[in-house]
Amino acid sequence: MWGKLYRKSSLNAANIQPTGITTGEDLAFNLQLFPYLSKIYILKECGYNYRFGGMTTRYNTCLLPDLKKLYYIKKALIDKYQYHKVSDYIRIELKNVLKSDICQMIAFKVRSPKEIKNRISEELKDPIYKDIMQVQNHPAFLEDPFIKAIAAYDSNMRYDLCKKQVKKEIPIRLLKKIISFILIHI
Repeated sequence: MWGKLYRKSSLNAANIQPTGITTGEDLAFNLQLFPYLSKIYILKECGYNYRFGGMTTRYNTCLLPDLKKLYYIKKALIDKYQYHKVSDYIRIELKNVLKSDICQMIAFKVRSPKEIKNRISEELKDPIYKDIMQVQNHPAFLEDPFIKAIAAYDSNMRYDLCKKQVKKEIPIRLLKKIISFILIHI
């Protein structure tokens, strides 16, 4: 939605409904609207830029629930418009969102390791994650250790894989934090 200009007639035709999503709300809006557009022109002016800071410097409690809602919106639209060739991609994205949520919990120490592992086990009871195992056109994806941990319901392995990733990203996060601080204070 942001950085785009729409005709009022398109907005009226789409009858866009609120989704209650706060992370990715622009995508939810556009997914509802795009089927009603005959052409798209993207403005050169930028409404906002993603930057280090804001939602990237603390645990985002809305990320996983909101992106799960977006997953269901995408899945429904894929079925409605019979555009199944993108199904694998939204399943892969779902895996990445889950992994990102776990990594955020570890990086920002929002819970103890035991509590995070319990949270992972509880989260994976959601039937949405069975869809991840249905990726068909990317055989290497199913060989990913994180995917194998999902299939085995192994919360310890998922936690350990994410903890390893978080440790590897510490220097990059620190560098981004320093650069962001410098840019803000210049």
